[in-house]
Parts: sequence; C-alpha cells; structure tokens
Amino acid sequence: MINFSSISKTVFVALFIWAFSPIGVFAQSLTGNYTIGPSGDYVSFTGAVNALNTNGVSGPVVFNIADGVYNEQLVIGVITGASITNTITFQSLNSDPELVQLSYEASSSAGNYVVSLEGASHLIFKDLKIKATGTTYARTVRGQLTLNNLLFQACIFESPQANSTSTDRGNVIITASTSSGIRFINNKIIGGSTGIFYQGTNGSGGTRALGFVFEQNQVLIQFYRGIQISNLFEAQVTDNRVTLLASSYVFSDGVFLDEVEGASRFTGNRIEGANQYGLYMTSCTAISGSPGLVANNHIHSKAGSYSVYFASNQYQGFYHNNVNTTGGASAFYYSGSGTAGNKVQNNIFKSN
Repeated sequence: MINFSSISKTVFVALFIWAFSPIGVFAQSLTGNYTIGPSGDYVSFTGAVNALNTNGVSGPVVFNIADGVYNEQLVIGVITGASITNTITFQSLNSDPELVQLSYEASSSAGNYVVSLEGASHLIFKDLKIKATGTTYARTVRGQLTLNNLLFQACIFESPQANSTSTDRGNVIITASTSSGIRFINNKIIGGSTGIFYQGTNGSGGTRALGFVFEQNQVLIQFYRGIQISNLFEAQVTDNRVTLLASSYVFSDGVFLDEVEGASRFTGNRIEGANQYGLYMTSCTAISGSPGLVANNHIHSKAGSYSVYFASNQYQGFYHNNVNTTGGASAFYYSGSGTAGNKVQNNIFKSN
C-alpha cells in the first residue's frame, strides 16, 4: 500500500532544499559586501557574475577582490535590481590595481575581450588591472548594446603594443547605442592600436549617446590613435595625457573627434607624439547659447599634415591652446566650409 504521508514529507523536503539552494528560483538576491578570492565568498570573478545573473541584487553590492591573477573572460549583461542606488562594484581589496589582474588571451573576433558589457548598467570597476594577452585579438573591454551609468576609476587597461590600425587590436572598444553616463576617471590605458574607441548613435541632438566623461586619464603607447570618439552629445574630455608610441603609424592621431555635438568640453589635455594630427576635430556642432569649448590644451604632432585639423565645426570656442608641430607642417588648419559661430582666440601656434 502506498504511504502518501511519507511521499508528501519527502516532496516537501526536496522542494525546500531546491528553493533555497543557489539554483532555486527563490534564491536570495545579493546585497552588501562580498569577497572574491581563494578563501572568499566566490573563488573567481566568474562565480560572482554567475550569482548576479542568477539572483540579481536588492541593494548596493561590493565585491572586494583579493590579490592575485585571475585568468578569466567575463560577459556582464542586464542585472535584475541594479539601479542608480543599487550599484555593483568590483574593486581591489587593497586599493592597488597592480595587485589584482583580470587577464585573458582571446582567440577570435567574436570573443575579442577580457570583459564584455552587453546591455549592462550601474557598474563600478575600481583599482583593477584588466589585461589582454592576445596579439591578434587584444581588446580589454568591449561595450555594446545600451549601457548606462558605468564608472571605471583608477584602473589599468593593458593591451600589447600594436603595429596595426585594426580595432581588433584596440584596447577599450565601445559601440553602444543611445547610452548614457559612461565615465573613465584617473585610469591608465596602455598599448593597443587605439587607446579608447567610443562610437555612439548615428543620430542628432539628444538621440546620441549622452554624458561621456573622460577625465585625468593617461593614454599611452598606442600605434594609431589615442582617443577616438564619435556620435556623442555633450562629452567631457578633460585633463588627460595622450602619448603615442614613438614608432607610431605614419598617419597616427592623438585625439580624433567626429560629430561630438552640444556643449562638449575638450580642456586641459596634453597630446604628444602623433605623426599626422595631434587633434582631428570635424563636424562637431553646438548652438550659440550653449557652445562647445576647446581650451587650455597642449597639442603636439611630429610630422604629417597639421597639429590641429579643424573642419565643419559650429559654435566652438578655441581658446588658450598651445599648438606645436615639429615636423615642418602647419600647426593649425581651419576649414570654413559648413562652419558657423566659431571663435579662435588667444592661442599659440608654432611650426618648426
């Protein structure tokens, strides 16, 4: 005779264990502080990201990462519960990016990243080294789909020195449509064909990617371009240092700005070592009541065409810049075609 009472008890116990296990649908969402490391709450970045994907968050989450080299490849997408207040932070336990290294050797174009952000939002990466070790596929961070409220602070992004202009060998590559609030503050971006490449939406006005901040970063030893940004709205690129590889590409550019609209700011930057343009700026448009600003920059190129190429821009103030070429070409090129409302005042232009 079947003992239904015994079966009911067994089923109840099994359901209870399943519901409160890590794979149960009722597993508890994450909130608070956790440790990643051999003796931590999670032994790897992958374990922590899997927990986020499975359980989501119900409050701010901080992952403190123990010293070590973590050979992993991460994909972070939409995390349930993440918000402006419920941010998710990955940071070095000892606040030293040289002590925590996340590295990976990519072997294909589709998998060309150490960290891929795919629709991710409300993330903070702090005091970490993210290192690509592949030579053909050498991206440290890939960003795509819609990204919002991302902060990279005091990190090191390291890619092997390149002898190619291919974006496959770029360092940080973001192609994120209509995104907002992506910030890089006080980082080092070392190596790669291009240091950072960020292409927003090919639209106009407020439909473009908003709120990009790139401040107090060092962009070092790139072969092709240090900073390349396009299709953004009201970007802030301030107080950075860009120094290209000594043997950089013959047509290398320090900074390349294309269709960066609105009251954008490009101020206090030091750009050195380009073989073509120190600053290439084209089709950057603002309005008379809210102009763009290019001011207090030191811009140098070694040869090529011009230290500054300034064309088809509207309502930009170009003030107090020190522009120098040591290659015998012109320091400054200004094209009047398609321009309106620009002001060029109190600059130093020098050609050696």
